[in-house]
Amino acid sequence: MNPSVQAAGNSRWGIVVLAITCGIVAAIQVGKVPPLITQLQVDLEMSLVTAGWLASLFNLTGALLGILGGAVADKVGPRRVLMAGLGGFAAAGFVGALAEHGTWLLACRTVESMTMLACTVSAPRFIVAATNNRHRNLAMGAWGSFMPVGMAFALIGAPPIAAIYSWQGVWLTAAGLAVVCMLAVWIITSPRHWPQVPGSGASIPWRQLGQAVLRPGPLLMGSCFALYSLQFFAVASWLP
Repeated sequence: MNPSVQAAGNSRWGIVVLAITCGIVAAIQVGKVPPLITQLQVDLEMSLVTAGWLASLFNLTGALLGILGGAVADKVGPRRVLMAGLGGFAAAGFVGALAEHGTWLLACRTVESMTMLACTVSAPRFIVAATNNRHRNLAMGAWGSFMPVGMAFALIGAPPIAAIYSWQGVWLTAAGLAVVCMLAVWIITSPRHWPQVPGSGASIPWRQLGQAVLRPGPLLMGSCFALYSLQFFAVASWLP
């Protein structure tokens, strides 16, 4: 039996909730920009093009590096990758809150787009490892809600926070949430508390990755998700 997969028995629902919460916090980092685009343009004297990059960098990074990111997570270990991603969110958020011009903030968003990828490719591995066969599909289905839930929290919560503390308060709040999640992952998923924590050391299957990218099925599915994302983020980013 693979020691990184939960044995047939009780699933570790606390781990599942933690992984989904980390995904929601990651999605909040994506959703904090759309309701504040107008204020960011005024305060940082950003062009509409720069504002568009602020909102879309996450999607571009995921599309270009998603498969490779998953392979790296297996190599390094999902626990390390998830903690690095959450730590990256925190660092980029705190530094971004000090931004004095659009280029500064765009550089921080570039870092956040990489850490978003780290979170979304590693958190599902915790869910797989923490659930038995009977509960795994349910848990993975719940994981699929992280993006709309996180976006909704950001779209609803960012305006009142910004009304009191400006957009910097939103950045600091989101960074603080990332710190809390990082500490929770560090404590709850330590081998002492969870012996089945997914390990590291898997080699990166370069040949298989190349074959997967060129197969019609993944290409078709990726195209479908790309078209959906294009419509969703066009509305979610610019309608507010």
